[in-house]
Amino acid sequence: MFHCRLSVPKLAFILLIHLCASSATLAQTPDSGGVNLSAGPNDIRELETFLDGLFPQTMEELHVPGAVFVLVRNGEIFFKKGYGFANLETRKLVDPDKTIFRIASVSKLITVTAVMQLHERGLVNLNDDVNDYLERFEIPATFPQPITFAHLITHTAGFDDNRIGLATQNEEDLLPLGDFLAEALPPRVRPPGREYSYSRHGIALAGYLVEVVSGQTFSDYVERNILQPLGMTRSTFRFPRNFTSDLAMGYSYRDRAYDAVPYYYFQTGPEAAFNTTATDMAAFMIAQLHGGVFEDGRILAEATVRFMQARHFAHDTRLPGLAYGFYERFENGERALQHGGHIPGFVSRLILLPEKDIGLFMACNNDRFKLLSTVTERFFDHYFSVGDSTAVQSTGAGKVRDLSRFSGFYRTNEYSRSSIEKIFSLRKQFRISVTDEGNLLVRGKQLWTPVGPLVFRNAVTGELSVFKEDGHGKVDRWYRKRFAFEKLRFYETLSFHLAVFGSAALVFLLGCLVWLGGNRMRIMNLKIRAAATERRLFRLTGVMSSVNLLFLSGLTFLFLSHDRIDEFTFGIP
Repeated sequence: MFHCRLSVPKLAFILLIHLCASSATLAQTPDSGGVNLSAGPNDIRELETFLDGLFPQTMEELHVPGAVFVLVRNGEIFFKKGYGFANLETRKLVDPDKTIFRIASVSKLITVTAVMQLHERGLVNLNDDVNDYLERFEIPATFPQPITFAHLITHTAGFDDNRIGLATQNEEDLLPLGDFLAEALPPRVRPPGREYSYSRHGIALAGYLVEVVSGQTFSDYVERNILQPLGMTRSTFRFPRNFTSDLAMGYSYRDRAYDAVPYYYFQTGPEAAFNTTATDMAAFMIAQLHGGVFEDGRILAEATVRFMQARHFAHDTRLPGLAYGFYERFENGERALQHGGHIPGFVSRLILLPEKDIGLFMACNNDRFKLLSTVTERFFDHYFSVGDSTAVQSTGAGKVRDLSRFSGFYRTNEYSRSSIEKIFSLRKQFRISVTDEGNLLVRGKQLWTPVGPLVFRNAVTGELSVFKEDGHGKVDRWYRKRFAFEKLRFYETLSFHLAVFGSAALVFLLGCLVWLGGNRMRIMNLKIRAAATERRLFRLTGVMSSVNLLFLSGLTFLFLSHDRIDEFTFGIP
């Protein structure tokens, strides 16, 4: 999938990262005499020192060529800075004002904002059946409950998770959004509003509905109603032809070298195709934090912003939920709203702290999310510390009599049920077991202590998770954060599939050996007497065994090859 392989000497990379990082742009705010970190960063130079001690070292460890960070506070840019290279070949440095990053799924926030504008103007009702607006195609009535706008923008519409053909390597192969969705919209697999399951097609459908209702292409609508009012002049859902020299090159690091990731095009543009700079995203964050206003531009009414950022779905009231477009995140006692993005070559993250009037956006041109996760965790620990929480002791009040009902194998509900991609769901399985001390062990390392009949607390972080029973009182779901995990039946587990796979492979191998052995006996002029029909059946068995063995070998290669998952993005290889 990747091309333009480029080797970069490690020593030169480390030196250049440290010595040639783009200069920071600081807000013209006087430094505070004493640094009080309890309410977030309030000293610019302290923040820069903190980030300079974090970004370069972590980037070098994770082989990230370039990154950008911007923080807004009190309605203005508090700090922004680029680190490293936007392009390794040209040695162009990251500039927060100019460098354009592909922000992947953070694009969804722009799309949901467009939907909220239509709602605010009375053009749609978020509880309306979206079929009432569709003319090009219709969503099947698989379940009695219709899919609404609210379901689409909370990822609770219930679509299957298919990824085949989401993008193309050539712009001329892009289909009109409505044509693509009419052809490729996944089937419905659960009633809407029941569970969260990340849906690329669902947000793409929301973007298409913006087209249908507004009478404009999605890109045109966003440019006129969001980007222009906010002065986001270097942002677009289209290929940024006017700024190609400033477009960051995405990279993947493997075998001690960097692979450049060519630009490709999303058929589901509204959910992943946004190109932008850190400075432009700062304007969007300020508008979200200040009632829809940035400088002289307004994109939403204040009441609409509050409505958008309120919780609209959660599997349990004790767990983080979803606003419209945003995910809830609770870190060190702070409620944050966030969204992340990840495509080959790029990752990004946007976080808002509405009660603190703080927003931060960061992105990098390598598909390792660990850099942004590390920065996020260190940021919250540094500026919103609540003391040492490395160990959470169980009081014993929540001891459950029979923990065996929770043990078993689980998998995320985000997998394809209707395409060949279902094979990859076998990779997503993990085990929950019971310890001798009366706790649950997840993935062999995470300890969860019971605090209620179906509620468990992480023994290290204090995070809560909740199990759910089916109509017969059997545990069939585990909810953690916003995610839902299904408890598997024995015939859905990887071990069962491996047993069936191995047995089938052995049978086919024996068929091949018997066939080859029979051919050898004939070659050696040994007399084998059999009717013509039996000989044909013998040959057919051998041929079919060979074909099936080749198929199983290909299936094994497909399952073991990580690259194949990304290649499905462009269709079946």
